[in-house]
Amino acid sequence: MDKYPWIQFYPNDWLADPKLTMCSATTRGIWMDMVCNMHKLDRCGQITGTIEQLSRICRCTAVELQNAINELHQTNTAIVTKRNISAPDRLDAKIHNDQTPVCNGVTNCNDSVTVLVTVISKRMKRENAGRERVRKHRKKTSDVTDKKRSCNETVLHNNTEHIIQNTKHIVSNHNVSGSKECIVALTNDTLVQKSKKTDLLHSFERFWDMYDKKINRSKCKKRWKRIKSSEKAEIFKTLPAYLQSTPDKQFRKHPLTYLNNEGWRDDVIEKKSKVRGNMERIMSMELR
Repeated sequence: MDKYPWIQFYPNDWLADPKLTMCSATTRGIWMDMVCNMHKLDRCGQITGTIEQLSRICRCTAVELQNAINELHQTNTAIVTKRNISAPDRLDAKIHNDQTPVCNGVTNCNDSVTVLVTVISKRMKRENAGRERVRKHRKKTSDVTDKKRSCNETVLHNNTEHIIQNTKHIVSNHNVSGSKECIVALTNDTLVQKSKKTDLLHSFERFWDMYDKKINRSKCKKRWKRIKSSEKAEIFKTLPAYLQSTPDKQFRKHPLTYLNNEGWRDDVIEKKSKVRGNMERIMSMELR
């Protein structure tokens, strides 16, 4: 299968184009074949070849193609350029003079074998240039992001090493006892701050999996970042009881509602089974 098996085609644009309407039916059919072949050539918006080659691609005679190219150029439907082919190029293309058709309205009757014709669709060329700009912008943005990430990791590593060296220097100058333990403690504080974001992500993932009602993940994650660490610990402490009281997820609060209303502070009402409820009702009746 081709890389691009389909093409955007707007019937209204095709029928309403005044330049194309001035062309003959034969020219419009040849132009459609050209556009399809341009699309197959990685949507580049242009096609190049001799008159003989292009006539085979467009499934028409050389005379019909020559007339179509002239009409497309005269009506400004497409951009048509020509350049002479050197002798080696003609030999490589295996084009012979005995295959030259009779030209109609062309001054040089050997034009089909001595000239390379390039036909450009202005619309496809413009769209292809837009896609190329987007591709370059994305590549540039990706490179900048990777460079910033690498730079940040390097700076963080250097800062950590700097703190460790300063701590060793302070400890050695003041003869502090337990210097090894002091260095380890300060180093651990630095590493804790380094992994703070990772721990935050992991704690949210843990809550998200435990709650098991996956709705509005992005909003829940933003709300989770604003919750204090002590409150997060309380959430993990009280959440199992709440989940046990609401085994049916359809009656469980939405996770965002739970976080916004601080549901971990609410009293958990234990759901009684039907058997237990019936027993309690019978016992209360007997006591009466």
